[in-house]
Amino acid sequence: MPFIRKISIIIFFVFFWCKAFTQEMTLSRVCENGNNNILTWIRPTSFCNNFISYAIYFREYKPSSPDPYTLLTEIFTDPTTTYTHINANTSFGKKNEYKISLNYLCGGIPKTIDSQDKIADLIPPDPTVMDSISVDPITNVVYVSWFPNKTTDFSDYSVYSSGIEIKITKGHSHTDATNNPKSKSISYEITGYDSCGNKNSFGQNQHSTIFLTSNIDTCQSSVNLNWTHYKGWDSISKYYIFRSINASVYVLIDSVSGITNSYKDNLVPLQSSISYFVRAIKDTSIYTSSSSNSSTRQSASRKEIKNTYLNYVSVENKNIEISVYIDSTAYLGKLVFYKSSAIQNLYSILKVYNHSQIGILSNLLHIENPSFVEEQWKYKVVTYDVCNLAADSSQISGNILLQGENQGDKNLIYWTKYFTWNTGVKSYIINRYLDNYIVTGSNPVAIKTISQSDSFFVDSDPELVGKTACYYIEAEQNTGSIFGKTEKSKSNVFCIEGNSSIYLPNALHLNNEQNSIFLIRGLNINTTNLYFEVFDRWGRSVIKLNDLSSGWAGIDKDGSVLEQGLYFYLLKTTNTKGETINKNGGIYIFK
Repeated sequence: MPFIRKISIIIFFVFFWCKAFTQEMTLSRVCENGNNNILTWIRPTSFCNNFISYAIYFREYKPSSPDPYTLLTEIFTDPTTTYTHINANTSFGKKNEYKISLNYLCGGIPKTIDSQDKIADLIPPDPTVMDSISVDPITNVVYVSWFPNKTTDFSDYSVYSSGIEIKITKGHSHTDATNNPKSKSISYEITGYDSCGNKNSFGQNQHSTIFLTSNIDTCQSSVNLNWTHYKGWDSISKYYIFRSINASVYVLIDSVSGITNSYKDNLVPLQSSISYFVRAIKDTSIYTSSSSNSSTRQSASRKEIKNTYLNYVSVENKNIEISVYIDSTAYLGKLVFYKSSAIQNLYSILKVYNHSQIGILSNLLHIENPSFVEEQWKYKVVTYDVCNLAADSSQISGNILLQGENQGDKNLIYWTKYFTWNTGVKSYIINRYLDNYIVTGSNPVAIKTISQSDSFFVDSDPELVGKTACYYIEAEQNTGSIFGKTEKSKSNVFCIEGNSSIYLPNALHLNNEQNSIFLIRGLNINTTNLYFEVFDRWGRSVIKLNDLSSGWAGIDKDGSVLEQGLYFYLLKTTNTKGETINKNGGIYIFK
């Protein structure tokens, strides 16, 4: 009896020892790979350490009346965990079912552990649920996050954006720095793969970023925000509005309902860089949120135009030229030129320049009307800001009007004083032409520089006798200008004709070369477009002429030489001032 008990104890110990060191044989997956099936298994970690073989069996899958298994192959190498069944799927509609047996010895006794039956896995994993998509408003990088997939043999995640797939083997989030959320709303979707590479369908769990845009109305000190709704949640509880001024920390300034996608900020400081982003709140209890891209606007200043200054008003080539200085055109809306006569103080708009026509710092306006230079005008310039409010006005300036008259052997000129510059006039330079400068193209000569307190000058140059002299005045600015440069201003050109004189002969010697032609001699006398008639002593007209520039040779109207004797003439002409000159007398013709 004691012997039998001892043997029983040994047998019981061996049974439980073998049982303790044996585990289940697990056929973890069968995956289709084209025509082949790939089997993967997990063998027990302990099975008496006496491995014999793996026996792989297969049969056609028939759930209602299965056939017996057929041995496919036997593997005698350990550890081995995979096997490829070549051409397992060549028959259309046929599926194979597999099991694997582990054969081993335990205590000298052959043992077998069978796996469960398994067919090829064609079932995709459960859908992966997106949590949220959010944009970092500082970096404008997109962050995608999702909930972990609980499918047993789940393997990898894939994020789709703009048709591009990005596989992620670990983690539950993705950072996208390639797309630009400041240009449009970006859509993302998450899918998953199981260990056989089966992918769950997508297209039903798409999320899209909030795309924020803004525009600023500096004149109203407001910014209008507009955004696309967050796409992916069943509903949105609310949107929070955040603002940063001059790159400071973002501060929550307001909130709106989840069905609203616009907001107006009426508390915009001037001359600042203002950035915004909005944050969507899915549920107030869970507090899942998504932030938009940032949008930045620069607010302008409506009163930055501090110096609007007339550099000079000058007559150039019979046009009045106005030079304007503006300290800054960055926030200039328009520039308006005003004009008034010097006598009255009634200004009217001369010309308007909008911002794009003004240039960088200055602008020249030419008044293309020569008649203006014969009168005196006053000008001023008013600058308007981007809100069409008058920001600054220049000083009043005017052109120098020059006039004069002939006083026998001298000319008197006088002019209006120049009054534009803040530093005043240093001196006046008197310039003169003594010929028809328009025809000859001659240059003027500076004949005198006089004090800024004078406004007239007497030109008594002996060369003036019988000549037309044209003058213009040039004002020079005193030094010390607030803009660091000195300017000049020219007057109109004013011409004064010299005294006229006329000398007519009283005899013609037709055979004498020196006195054979009746010529008008004198200064500033018109010898064309005149009236000249000669009579004989009985009062009969012998010839009429209207041009004596080449003289009269003592012939009658038929071209015959007159007889020797006394004749009489009448002459009517003008001088260069337009004054009428009448002359009559007698002339004796000698042969």
